[in-house]
Amino acid sequence: MYKLTSFSVGPYDNNVYLLSDPKSKEALLIDAANDAPRIIKELEGLRVSHILTTHGHADHVQALKPVRDQTHARFTCHEADESMMPIKADHRVRDGERFRFGDYEVRAIHTPGHTPGSICLLSGEHLFSG
Repeated sequence: MYKLTSFSVGPYDNNVYLLSDPKSKEALLIDAANDAPRIIKELEGLRVSHILTTHGHADHVQALKPVRDQTHARFTCHEADESMMPIKADHRVRDGERFRFGDYEVRAIHTPGHTPGSICLLSGEHLFSG
């Protein structure tokens, strides 16, 4: 089973999710919301391959640039929210697309409503809604 680390950051207590493969140390980050130093500290010893953003509201992406600069991970969001992002996306997610981290993966589900490009991410029994 992958390791799930979650913590809340910023004035709105936004959730940040870190999924990692204990064997390979490959990881994926969901919502670099705020408090880049805290997020970067949690990433120590891991190789982050992807930073995925559930939607483009500012309180979910405030730490995105410094975390990406530190990790060089591939930043992914839905194209309908790309104009809301503080940095250019490396990749635009498609509904049903899968992202691997070590022996595990998450699947993107496009769930427009909160924003036009809102996505949820499903991995095993965990659904990350942002």
